[in-house]
Parts: sequence; structure tokens; C-alpha cells
Amino acid sequence: MAVLFLLRHNLPEDAAGELFGCSTATIWRYQDELEPVIDVVLSVLAEQITARAYRDAALVDGLVASVGERDGVEHLCSGKKRFCGQNVQVVANLDGRVVDVGEPCIGSMYDSRAFEESGIAERWKAHY
Repeated sequence: MAVLFLLRHNLPEDAAGELFGCSTATIWRYQDELEPVIDVVLSVLAEQITARAYRDAALVDGLVASVGERDGVEHLCSGKKRFCGQNVQVVANLDGRVVDVGEPCIGSMYDSRAFEESGIAERWKAHY
């Protein structure tokens, strides 16, 4: 349960240890043992969802994921969003499930360009 909780809520391991009454080291061991099993079990479902999205309609949208201020890294600041981040392109099916995510691009990049440069356009070109 602790590993599933961590995967769902993206909390630090020490917080999960506090919540589940065990040490951080125990949480790490559980993760090392169970995450590969969870990946194997869910990979079939992920493949089915992606295959269905290729057959049906799909939605594509971009978002700027905040990365904070980064000295020496140019073009992260999104003028529209007014913060530094990376432009991430996401493909979802009509049920709202994420089926694909592109490589992050610089935050100042327009979605149409990020769609091409993130790899999403190439992977989904047969769909449209």
C-alpha cells in the first residue's frame, strides 16, 4: 500500500514512512522490490489504452511545468505564464487518460513548435 501511495502522490519516502509507521529504508526496499512488478502488471493496461487512443480521437495540449529560476539556462521563462519552466506536450484520450508525453522543451517555446520538437508529432503522425 505504501508503494502505491508513493506512486500516486509523489511524496518523499520519509513522509511515507511516517504515514505507514516504518523507516525510510523500509520504504526504499519495498519500492525496489515492488515497482518493477507494478510496471509489468500495468504495462499491459498502458498498451491497451495507447492502442485505443490510436484508434479513437486523442487530445493534445501543452503545459509549462515549473522548474524555478535556473541561472545560466536561457529561454525557460514563459512570457505568457510569467514563470520559468519547461513546455511539456501531452496526449490524452477522450476519457482523460494520459497516453503519451513528449520530451520537455524550453518554456518560452510555442506549443505548435514544441509539438514537433518533443517527438509527439512524429509518434502520432499516422493518427492525424
